[in-house]
Amino acid sequence: MKSIKNLSDDFKGMGTGGYLVVPRNLLGRVLDTGTPFTPAQAYMYLYVRCEFCNRKGKEALKRGQMTCTSGELADRFMWSKHAVRDFLRTLRDLGVLEMEVVPGVKSKLTMCFYEALTGGQGRPVEPKEKVAFFDFWKRYYALLERDGTDFYPALSEWNRMTGRERRLAMKHIERYFRSLSDMRFVKTAMNYLRYKAYLMPEDIEQNTILK
Repeated sequence: MKSIKNLSDDFKGMGTGGYLVVPRNLLGRVLDTGTPFTPAQAYMYLYVRCEFCNRKGKEALKRGQMTCTSGELADRFMWSKHAVRDFLRTLRDLGVLEMEVVPGVKSKLTMCFYEALTGGQGRPVEPKEKVAFFDFWKRYYALLERDGTDFYPALSEWNRMTGRERRLAMKHIERYFRSLSDMRFVKTAMNYLRYKAYLMPEDIEQNTILK
C-alpha cells in the first residue's frame, strides 16, 4: 500500500507546517463523505475516534487510545476487513500506531503521535532509541531461546523509561533470569519492563537516595 507508506514523510517534518486546531465535530462532518476513505482520511479518522482525555472505569483508556474491531473500521472506511488489517499493520510497521489485543473481540489502538498532532507537543521516538530497544528485545528472547509475541507492548513500556532505566534493563537481563527458581514464571519482555524486574536491591536503594 504505497499511498499509506507515503504518509510517513509527513511525520518526519511534524509541525514544520504549523498546526490547525479543528473541532472534532467539524472533522467528523468532513470525513462523512459517503464514499470509501483514502488512506489519509482513514488515518485521520483514527485520531477523531481516540479518547481526548483519560477514561476511567471497566474499559479504561488513555488519551490517544481507542478500541475497535476490523469489522467496525471496515464499515466506516467502506473497505474490506482484509484491507483494514493491512492498513493497521502498515501503520504499526511505520511506528505511528501500536496495537494490543483486548480479551474478547476488540483491539486497543494507541496513536503514537496523538500529542504532536493535537497540541503541537510530544515527539516521535528517535531512531537511536528504537535501535536500543531492538537490541534489548533480541537479547531478551535470544537468552530465553523462544520467540517473543509482545514486541509493541514492550516498545510502549520502553518509550516511558528513562535512560538510566533502559541501561539497567539491558544490563540485568541475565541476573534477573538467574534470580528465578523456576523459569516457567519468567516475565515477558513487556512485564519485565513494566514491573521494573531489572531493578536490583542496590538500584532501588540508589533510587531512594536520588529522590
